[in-house]
Amino acid sequence: MVVWKSSDVTIETLSLKRSGFWTVQVVYSDHVTVDGIKISDNKGPSTDGVDIDSSSYVLVEHCDIDNNDDDICLKAGRDSDGLRVNRPPNTF
Repeated sequence: MVVWKSSDVTIETLSLKRSGFWTVQVVYSDHVTVDGIKISDNKGPSTDGVDIDSSSYVLVEHCDIDNNDDDICLKAGRDSDGLRVNRPPNTF
């Protein structure tokens, strides 16, 4: 699931499993809440739970995340696109 260039988004009470890669990714967005989601059965090599990428005012709370890599991760872009955009995450 990807939230892309969005504002005022709430993701809540979802159950997600067997992701092939990052499960929930918030990119170039602001004022996003991820609340009460369950992520399970992620056995792949890079199955992050929630990736916050170059975004501001993101709240993650009351989540049950069980996967093979990072549960919650802050990123400042990915590979060459991250360098091109040059937009670090704002942490408040």
